[in-house]
Amino acid sequence: STTKVKDVITSLCNTKSPLRIVVTTTAFGIGIDCPSIRQIICYKPPSLEEYTQESSRAGCDGISSNACLLYGSASRYTN
Repeated sequence: STTKVKDVITSLCNTKSPLRIVVTTTAFGIGIDCPSIRQIICYKPPSLEEYTQESSRAGCDGISSNACLLYGSASRYTN
Protein backbone atom coordinates (compact mmCIF):
# COMPACT_ATOMS: atom_id res chain seq x y z
CA SER A 1 0.00 0.00 0.00
CA THR A 2 1.00 3.64 -0.39
CA THR A 3 1.22 4.04 3.39
CA LYS A 4 3.66 1.13 3.69
CA VAL A 5 5.86 2.55 0.93
CA LYS A 6 5.92 5.94 2.66
CA ASP A 7 6.80 4.26 5.96
CA VAL A 8 9.71 2.40 4.32
CA ILE A 9 11.02 5.59 2.70
CA THR A 10 10.75 7.51 5.99
CA SER A 11 12.59 4.75 7.84
CA LEU A 12 15.27 4.40 5.16
CA CYS A 13 15.96 8.13 5.17
CA ASN A 14 16.27 8.23 8.96
CA THR A 15 19.97 7.66 9.66
CA LYS A 16 19.14 6.31 13.14
CA SER A 17 16.78 3.68 11.74
CA PRO A 18 17.85 0.02 11.81
CA LEU A 19 16.55 -0.28 8.22
CA ARG A 20 19.66 -0.17 6.01
CA ILE A 21 18.80 -2.31 2.98
CA VAL A 22 15.80 -2.16 0.67
CA VAL A 23 15.38 -4.31 -2.44
CA THR A 24 12.93 -2.65 -4.81
CA THR A 25 11.81 -2.16 -8.36
CA THR A 26 12.74 0.93 -10.34
CA ALA A 27 9.38 2.51 -9.50
CA PHE A 28 10.28 2.73 -5.80
CA GLY A 29 13.18 5.09 -6.44
CA ILE A 30 11.32 7.54 -8.65
CA GLY A 31 11.14 10.85 -6.84
CA ILE A 32 12.70 9.56 -3.62
CA ASP A 33 14.68 12.21 -1.73
CA CYS A 34 16.89 10.36 0.72
CA PRO A 35 20.37 11.94 0.79
CA SER A 36 21.95 9.34 3.10
CA ILE A 37 21.85 6.46 0.57
CA ARG A 38 25.41 5.12 0.21
CA GLN A 39 25.09 2.14 -2.12
CA ILE A 40 22.96 1.51 -5.19
CA ILE A 41 23.04 -1.82 -6.99
CA CYS A 42 21.35 -1.79 -10.39
CA TYR A 43 20.50 -5.15 -11.93
CA LYS A 44 20.14 -5.12 -15.70
CA PRO A 45 18.68 -1.64 -16.14
CA PRO A 46 16.86 -1.35 -19.48
CA SER A 47 18.99 1.58 -20.68
CA LEU A 48 22.02 3.71 -19.85
CA GLU A 49 19.66 6.58 -19.08
CA GLU A 50 17.80 4.51 -16.48
CA TYR A 51 21.08 3.36 -14.92
CA THR A 52 22.19 6.99 -14.67
CA GLN A 53 18.89 7.95 -13.04
CA GLU A 54 19.00 5.02 -10.59
CA SER A 55 22.65 5.41 -9.63
CA SER A 56 22.27 9.16 -9.06
CA ARG A 57 20.17 8.40 -5.96
CA ALA A 58 23.36 7.65 -3.97
CA GLY A 59 25.36 10.34 -2.20
CA CYS A 60 23.00 13.25 -2.68
CA ASP A 61 24.39 14.76 0.53
CA GLY A 62 27.87 15.04 -0.98
CA ILE A 63 29.37 12.13 0.98
CA SER A 64 31.18 9.49 -1.07
CA SER A 65 28.86 6.70 -2.24
CA ASN A 66 28.91 3.81 -4.70
CA ALA A 67 26.85 2.54 -7.59
CA CYS A 68 27.27 -0.99 -8.94
CA LEU A 69 25.98 -2.20 -12.29
CA LEU A 70 25.13 -5.90 -12.69
CA TYR A 71 24.39 -7.15 -16.19
CA GLY A 72 24.77 -10.20 -18.38
CA SER A 73 26.86 -10.42 -21.53
CA ALA A 74 23.72 -10.38 -23.71
CA SER A 75 22.78 -6.98 -22.24
CA ARG A 76 25.77 -5.37 -23.97
CA TYR A 77 24.15 -5.87 -27.33
CA THR A 78 20.56 -4.93 -26.51
CA ASN A 79 21.11 -1.75 -24.53
